[in-house]
Amino acid sequence: MIIGLTGSIGTGKTTTANIFKELGAVIIDADEIAKGIVKPQSLAWQEIINTFGNIVCNSDLTINRQYLGELIFNDTASRERLNQITHPLILEEINKQIQEQNNKIIIIDAPLLIEAGVHWIVDKIIVVITTRDTQIKRLKLRNFLSDLQIEARRDSQLPLEIKIERADYIVDNNGNILETTKQIKRIWEELIKHDETKTSK
Repeated sequence: MIIGLTGSIGTGKTTTANIFKELGAVIIDADEIAKGIVKPQSLAWQEIINTFGNIVCNSDLTINRQYLGELIFNDTASRERLNQITHPLILEEINKQIQEQNNKIIIIDAPLLIEAGVHWIVDKIIVVITTRDTQIKRLKLRNFLSDLQIEARRDSQLPLEIKIERADYIVDNNGNILETTKQIKRIWEELIKHDETKTSK
C-alpha cells in the first residue's frame, strides 16, 4: 500500500513521517532523493549548470541549494525549468524504491506530491496542516527566514486548501507532539485495516 504524505512548508511533514516510521512504515523521502540526483557530474547536475550557470555551484562543485532556492522561489519560470529537470528523475527513483519493498506500507514524504504528479501513484493521501501563524513561527525559528522568504516559499507550493481537498486523511499539527502522535496512530490503524483488506482480495 502506497501513501502520499504532503503539506506545506513548516507544517511538520518530517515529524509526521518519523512517527509513521516508528510505527512500522517504510518512508521514501522525496527531498533526500532530490539531493541525491543532483550530485556533481550527474545528468541533473549538468542540466542545472547549463540552465543556471556555474554560479549555482559551491567550491566543491555541489549545488548551492540555498542560492538556487532563493533564485527559483522568486522566479516562476526558473522554478518550472528546475522542476522539468528534476521531477521526472525523482519520480523514477521513487518508483525504483517502491519496487524494492514487499508487503509493506510505504509512505512517500513529498512536499510537492501533487505539484510533481506523484499523487497518481499513491493509494491514499495524508496532508499535514497548521495555521499560517504556526508555519511562519516555525520557519523563523528553524530556518531563520524573513517574512518575504517565507511568503516566496509558500507561494511556490499549491495552497494548503487545495491539498486538503485531495486528502484522505488530515493531521492537524497545531498542537503538541502527543496530540499529533495520537492522530497518526489512529490513521496508522486505519491504513493497516485497508492494507489487510487490499491484500486479502
